[in-house]
Amino acid sequence: MALIRAGKTVLKPMSAGLRYDLVVDEGGGAFTRVQCKTGLLKGGAIEFRLYSINVSRHFVARSYHGEVDAFGVYCPQTGRFYLIPMSVLERNRASASIRVAPTRNGQAITRQATDYEVG
Repeated sequence: MALIRAGKTVLKPMSAGLRYDLVVDEGGGAFTRVQCKTGLLKGGAIEFRLYSINVSRHFVARSYHGEVDAFGVYCPQTGRFYLIPMSVLERNRASASIRVAPTRNGQAITRQATDYEVG
């Protein structure tokens, strides 16, 4: 709903079993495949998984790299929705995070949550 309120055209796939939950029509024939996740606020950052678990195959973890274009992350603690493109996420990682608060040691923040906030 956050994407629709932000003026995006959102499409929901009719078939099950796809690696993405929805598609954003960017216009001009461009589409963004979005995998939706719930993020949890921990230590000033919203953390979310970059893989899915297939329980029918003995708990096999499978990365989304190459199969989705972005993660749509909702964080219940902030009440906000974030759209994070795959291009800013590291490959071969189990999880990623975006910062909502400054780091305690003053390090530069590479992924500030406000940069990806929708609506």
